[in-house]
Amino acid sequence: MLSRWPIREVREHRLPATHSDQPVALRATVDHPVGPLHVVASCVERQPASADDQLAQIRVLADLVADPALDGPLPVLLTADLNAAPDAPQLRPLRDGPLIDTWLAGHGDPAAARPARQQPDQRIDYVLARPGTAGAQVDVRRAFLACPPGGARPPADHEAVVTDLVPG
Repeated sequence: MLSRWPIREVREHRLPATHSDQPVALRATVDHPVGPLHVVASCVERQPASADDQLAQIRVLADLVADPALDGPLPVLLTADLNAAPDAPQLRPLRDGPLIDTWLAGHGDPAAARPARQQPDQRIDYVLARPGTAGAQVDVRRAFLACPPGGARPPADHEAVVTDLVPG
């Protein structure tokens, strides 16, 4: 996680796992000029044989982002490699809540929406946002990849997904 503002606090949350090492989600509080910006970052299980772990991990992430203790003037963000296409059934716990897919809301290029080289046929990396308070809006100005496909390659197998949000 990178931030232009100081990261005030980081908490590690262990995710359920029966098939692999113990994955974690990091919940960070960024000292944003408008107020605390809460960000949850994680990567969930990707092996088909571990679908039960993947669903359990996604449910924990949905609960972390929904925590009312994170309410405030800014949206709460989930930045994650969810290893599932947007319409996958295992993402239902995230779709059923007030989370906004910032790639769609920011009119991200559908041709560039598959940033993982290991799974090039589907979008698996997300920046999801929920309003910081009931009735608030999440204003997504744009969504893009930091390095478009075919450009310079980062040291990972994913391109960086970037979204510009405007504080409400």
